[in-house]
Amino acid sequence: MSLLDGKYHKASDLADKFEVSTKTIYRGINKLVYAGVPLTTKAGKFGGISLINSTLLNTWFFTEDELAYILNMAISANKYKPITNTILQSKIESHIKNKNFTTASKLAGSFIIDSNTWFSSGTKTNEFESIILSAISDSNKIEIEYSSNIRIIDPYCIVYKEGSFYVYGFCNTRQEFRLFKLTRINSIKALDINFEKQEIDLNLKPWNNNQSFDNVSITIYANNEIKNEFDSWTSTEVIGKNLFKISAINNIGLIHRLMQYGNSIKVISPTEIINNLKNECNKIANLYN
Repeated sequence: MSLLDGKYHKASDLADKFEVSTKTIYRGINKLVYAGVPLTTKAGKFGGISLINSTLLNTWFFTEDELAYILNMAISANKYKPITNTILQSKIESHIKNKNFTTASKLAGSFIIDSNTWFSSGTKTNEFESIILSAISDSNKIEIEYSSNIRIIDPYCIVYKEGSFYVYGFCNTRQEFRLFKLTRINSIKALDINFEKQEIDLNLKPWNNNQSFDNVSITIYANNEIKNEFDSWTSTEVIGKNLFKISAINNIGLIHRLMQYGNSIKVISPTEIINNLKNECNKIANLYN
């Protein structure tokens, strides 16, 4: 992109601009040459590296599918940075229109992510998410009151899991990485203290570590409409009229998920799951008794 102006650029100037070594610049130039980009060099005080004047490069390298995907993500992420995402959305839509990308136009807005519930007008976590995202961007520590305890953490990312938001970060008190559920945070504030991010692989998904739980096969009596809902979060097998078998991880989260369906379903087996459901229902009934 820097070479597109057609001027000669010294490798040392490019190295200063991108804050890398001159050797890294030369490696990048070699990759451009191998890719077939026509470059020219000139020695001397006013020399350097330049694109051949007649070169025309297509600086837009996203496919139509990729454009539509980015646009859909921008639309869905509007609640975090409305101004930024609205500008991004406008730019992409304008480019799609100018290039007459019909496929991208059809796919735009076809995939919406809405983390809000039908029965809620918004929660304090929306404000928390904004503060955390800004702190992540600026590499600032945050102070939270978490279950009546004050914690200072280095935030790395926000995780959305099973309908709840978490912040994943390094807890300065416990000296370890932990997940903090946003609904358990009573107050939060960004600190004017920077932290240096550690080299960790977020793709390891520490919030998805289920080695301590076993899979369980469950037979359920339900109608076809409920079966379709099961398909959204687990594998479903039809084994008879209104009888289905699902496979899931056996933990308390599964029990609460099944309870969401109320009396629309009936677990036939195994006995362990039936007993766990009864116990949870009894706890609720005893609370109101």
